[in-house]
Amino acid sequence: MSSNSANSIPPQPPEALQDSHALPTGERPGSREGGRRQISRFLREGLRAIKRARVRLGTGGVEILAAHDRVEGILKLQESQLLHQLARGRRTIVEIGSFRGRSTVLLALGSAECQGEVWAIDPHMPSPDAPWMPFNSTDLDAFRKNVREFGIERRVHEILSTSDQARTTWAGKGIDLLWIDGDHTFEGASRDLSNWTPLLNPGGVVAAHDYSKHWPSVQKAWDQFMAKSSCFVHSGRVKAIVWARKV
Repeated sequence: MSSNSANSIPPQPPEALQDSHALPTGERPGSREGGRRQISRFLREGLRAIKRARVRLGTGGVEILAAHDRVEGILKLQESQLLHQLARGRRTIVEIGSFRGRSTVLLALGSAECQGEVWAIDPHMPSPDAPWMPFNSTDLDAFRKNVREFGIERRVHEILSTSDQARTTWAGKGIDLLWIDGDHTFEGASRDLSNWTPLLNPGGVVAAHDYSKHWPSVQKAWDQFMAKSSCFVHSGRVKAIVWARKV
């Protein structure tokens, strides 16, 4: 290109060049708002990376992350890690509420060393107490697919019924770990606790999900049950999971 053709391009003021690549005011690198958003995003990503690294370096970390990432569910990462830990050494596990199997897989993987078995109770139908959750008939297909993909189908026994129905026909042995994430109404959560905890073996653990301000009905059911019982000692809480050990 000749110098004449280069000079044929009309000169643009610096402001015009800058505006042609302008970002929204709040996103400009030099703006305070853009800087705050960048810092906030970097901090969130950094904290997430740290949490995942801690899980990966812990016992069973690789399979915990695999189950958490590959199976749909609402458990937080720390909750997934806790559930895997609680399942270790537990031969007989009852799960109330499976959805698509994230907690089921974690319980089965956590108890693999002792060949623990998981009885997964869930009708796999829309739930009136959680209309915001997309429960439907496809959940069962997804549940079975996830169980197969993790190779735990021989140790997972699906029970297609409500927990009330399953309790009336339960003929299994004593329970080592009871995981409750089913009916979130006060009445339903209270029934699950009163109906199933008598089956826990001494030293067995009961754990419940959604013990939080977002589910006061679950909090109330747990607190009232534990206040009336002399058989349990409070063991702890991580995020929205609370658990207690039977003495």
